[in-house]
Amino acid sequence: MRLFKCDFGDGLTCEVSISETLPPEGSTHIQSHFWSKTPSKKVLRPYVAWMNSVNQQLANEWNKCLMHTYQVDKKIWECWIFIPGEKPKFSERFYA
Repeated sequence: MRLFKCDFGDGLTCEVSISETLPPEGSTHIQSHFWSKTPSKKVLRPYVAWMNSVNQQLANEWNKCLMHTYQVDKKIWECWIFIPGEKPKFSERFYA
């Protein structure tokens, strides 16, 4: 397991456990999330930026395209695509 950690200030951190190797197709590479305390909505965009950097790093290392979805509001989801050697790409916003 690999551990990625981000400090958002004011005692708020997030730790994400990631599998060491690319998991089987259709399985998640993110094994767990741990927040030091409940994040506020103002942390959403910094969190997305951080996780995009983590996912892009993994796409580059594994030489595989990855996708990640974020729930950005109660009924709104964003989809991001990570292509090796490129910048993270916003793909689509979904409304439930």
